[in-house]
Amino acid sequence: MKAVVSVIVALMLSLPCAPLWAMTPIDVKTSDGFTLKMLRYRPTDNSAYRIGRQPVLLLPGIVMNMDQYLTRTPTEKNSDYSGMRLPLPLAKWAENDPYIKADPMKYYSLGHYLWVKGYDPWFVNYRDTGRGEFKSTRDKKNLTTLDVWANLDAPAAIEKVYKETGLHPVVGGHSTASLCSIAYLQGCYIDADEMKAAYAAGFIPHVRQDDALAIKRNSEIKGFMALDPAGRPPLPAFLDAPALWTIMGKPLMLDFDRIISEVADPLISTKRAVAIIDLLFKSIDGFDGFFDRLGDKEDVFGYMNMLNADGMMPYTKDFLIRYCLSSASLRTFSQYFQNGVQSCVREHWKNGYENRNVAIPENPVMIDEASHIYKEDGYYYYDQNVDLISVPSITILSSLGSMVSPEIALEDYANRKTSTSFDEIHVLTETGHADFYMGIKAPTEMFPKIGEWLNKVCPLPMESENSKKTADSESDIESDEEGSGKGMCFIASIIH
Repeated sequence: MKAVVSVIVALMLSLPCAPLWAMTPIDVKTSDGFTLKMLRYRPTDNSAYRIGRQPVLLLPGIVMNMDQYLTRTPTEKNSDYSGMRLPLPLAKWAENDPYIKADPMKYYSLGHYLWVKGYDPWFVNYRDTGRGEFKSTRDKKNLTTLDVWANLDAPAAIEKVYKETGLHPVVGGHSTASLCSIAYLQGCYIDADEMKAAYAAGFIPHVRQDDALAIKRNSEIKGFMALDPAGRPPLPAFLDAPALWTIMGKPLMLDFDRIISEVADPLISTKRAVAIIDLLFKSIDGFDGFFDRLGDKEDVFGYMNMLNADGMMPYTKDFLIRYCLSSASLRTFSQYFQNGVQSCVREHWKNGYENRNVAIPENPVMIDEASHIYKEDGYYYYDQNVDLISVPSITILSSLGSMVSPEIALEDYANRKTSTSFDEIHVLTETGHADFYMGIKAPTEMFPKIGEWLNKVCPLPMESENSKKTADSESDIESDEEGSGKGMCFIASIIH
């Protein structure tokens, strides 16, 4: 009998599998009563949390969840992803990493990189996003806008990290995550009592802003990671049509979580999903190139060309579509529609009691282009107050310029914030908006840039004997690239 058990155990151990990891959600309540799911990262249940180290909070992009930063092999994909092979040579930070050796998918995880370098990574799912245990509260009225994520959900997550760690985090993330961080650092908020009353009546109240709150937040937050920051997408002018405005204003939910769980997962294999993604985005890229050569300024394919299919590994493509896509209210999309068509970055046009039935908003009137000053119209303009942001920032842009144009991002954010000596701007060539943070270039180019910047913003003290005891022995074996990557930010007062 013992021999039989030994054989079974040996066979089980020989099967390809990801390290055991029971992802444990952490609940946080927003001021208006929604429950968000958060995660504090560690590679396995036997690994140490980076207690006492500098926390980094990453927010998701639109129609995404925290899994976009947590690339891995889910248990149910052990067989499908078993053929994963990493390009050689590996990035120095990943050499001899036991977790990447056990699960090569982790090589493309920004969360894992931050943990390896000694930071304390945190993640959150906005309301309406996430699945299973990580499913945040859903908005039953489908009224959620980008303003709600930015001014109610993001502050709750940031405060939770501080409450749990006693340290103020570096904040940011991909696309919409950057817009949410920009709103937070400008001192924007939505009053909770006003929100509850307005929500009951079927609308979202106006965004408010406080200069003193902006000063306080900028003195606390250690840095801002703007990864292809969203704001004013380069939309073609023909989209400014009454029918589209009417559709975009509807309170509808784009339930991608249900579509993926009930349709994609059971019906579409990994191999087929990768083939579909390749066909779709290579076709879009081809049409984009064709119309670009014709000089077509209304090329809608340029906006859709958001993923470089050749810039990702096959299994990370499947993971992106199958696990990272999440639900969102149509009104989050319509706010970007508004920003792109009307060439501004402002709160949703239906915010406020007086605007609840507005179908097509009036075009904004800019009275001072140099300072981005708009004529008073009752709306809050995020691009009018970028100079209030004074924390060190790193801006990393994708080169394809589809959903986020590098030129517009620089004009609206990076070149207008109050500069610091720690500010950096980078563009990753041959990358798209949807792939650059977990694509082939991420581990070798993007992650190290983030690591080097973090080490500049938060200089790392020598480790004490106590701090050494808190880290597990495997993870402490790191390369010398970018410094040790350990410790917390201890001279923030000097920076600010």
